[in-house]
Amino acid sequence: MPIGDGCLATVENVEEVSAIVERLERIDRLRADGATPGMLLEELRLLMSEAEAWARLEGGEAGERAVDRLREALAAGALVTR
Repeated sequence: MPIGDGCLATVENVEEVSAIVERLERIDRLRADGATPGMLLEELRLLMSEAEAWARLEGGEAGERAVDRLREALAAGALVTR
């Protein structure tokens, strides 16, 4: 394989993972600051979108399972309550 093949996918994957980590840190800060459930829900929806984008890039069952668990927790409201 020539040098550089697959590098773009790797850079995109790192960017997606960075976005997810940043979103999680933002959610933690909002929770610590007493954000309303509506504010947290909006952030969680954005997190869901970012996680889905990561799973598409990453592929495989592990990414799909992680997104499915996040989707289920979001639907159950488990991520909004303190």
